[in-house]
Amino acid sequence: MVVGDVCGKGVPAAKSTALARYTLRAEAHRQTQPSLILAALNQALLDWLTDDPRFLTAIYATIRPTLAGASVRISSGGHPLALVRRADGRVHAAGQPGTLLGLLARPALHDCRLLLRAGDSLVLFTDGVTEARSRADRDLYGDDRLRDFIATLRDRSADGIADALQQAVLAFTGGKISDDTVLLVLTVPPGRAGQAARARAPGMPPGRSCGCPPARPAAGAAASPRRIKHAPAAAIA
Repeated sequence: MVVGDVCGKGVPAAKSTALARYTLRAEAHRQTQPSLILAALNQALLDWLTDDPRFLTAIYATIRPTLAGASVRISSGGHPLALVRRADGRVHAAGQPGTLLGLLARPALHDCRLLLRAGDSLVLFTDGVTEARSRADRDLYGDDRLRDFIATLRDRSADGIADALQQAVLAFTGGKISDDTVLLVLTVPPGRAGQAARARAPGMPPGRSCGCPPARPAAGAAASPRRIKHAPAAAIA
């Protein structure tokens, strides 16, 4: 699973997006450690001979089915950290902040492991969600509002969480989104983790949203991508 955001819009950003997609696809077949995959993308951006270089942010997660649910390894390159919603309603960030990609030769990238159990969800998103502005007072949607809303989404499928988040952001902005806004949700349905993990082992390839091989839901998990508004080439996912 990967979500990213390229600086700028238009043709230059489209070219950077294409480079990112194909680099991630290629690296996903060579290795599975998210930080190394993002490091390879960083190097590809630095090596790219272009008159208009662009930096980008990206967050990359690998999913491995287990008898308990799904084991996640995740790394962020300057991207908003993913949020985990536990079955009991607790919401917390996953991973550590990292460096923007395409700027430094040795970016700070960290791998973090976590376990999703039955009823847990992983939410990846672009900053178009948290930076969406209210039509009434221009207030930002913000991190706290996003976490609080996700906490209320009890007993929802991945589709249900993505739909609810999409509608919440659109309602907050009065139906207008000024930035490219992407959501990617992975959920382990209650009561299905062990059975699906035994049937789905050994692993799950990266998701279709980044141009990588099609995702197969791990450990009974269901993934649901949403692009609330399409601004050409602004987002990798």
